[in-house]
Amino acid sequence: MALNKLICRGHPKFISGLLHLKRAGPVCCGIHGTQIYMRTEKEISAEPIKFTSSAANVPSKFKPREANKYEPLIVISSLFVFMVYFLYLREENDLDEMIYRPVPVLEELHLSQTIPELKEKGIDTRHLEARLQELVAQRLAAEKQALEI
Repeated sequence: MALNKLICRGHPKFISGLLHLKRAGPVCCGIHGTQIYMRTEKEISAEPIKFTSSAANVPSKFKPREANKYEPLIVISSLFVFMVYFLYLREENDLDEMIYRPVPVLEELHLSQTIPELKEKGIDTRHLEARLQELVAQRLAAEKQALEI
C-alpha cells in the first residue's frame, strides 16, 4: 500500500532507484556505527575487486593495546614461581603415587612386544624375559584366585 502511494504521488524515480540499486545513500547503521551504502551500477561489475584499492586495505582504526613495560618480567617471574612450587616444593599426594604405580597388564604387553625387537638387534633380554615370566605368574595367580572366590 505504501509503495502504491509513493508511485501515485510522483516518486517512481525514488522507488526505481531503490529497486535497481541506482541510488547511492546510507541504508543503515551497523553495530559499530559504520554506514552501509547501496552500490551504484558503476560500482557493480563482473571484474574482481583489487585488494589494494578496496576498503579492506585500510588499516584498523583501533590502536593495538600497548604492553606494559614490566609485563615480560611479571610473566616470567610468575611462571618461575609456579614451576618452583609445582616441581620442587609441593609434597607428593595420593594422585602422584597412583600415577607412578606401574600397570601390570601394560607392562606385560610392552615386554612381550619389546623382547623380540631387542633379540633382533642382538641385545641381551634375559632380565626382561624373567620379568615377563614374573608378570605372567602373577596374572595367572590372580585369575586362579578370582575363580576360587
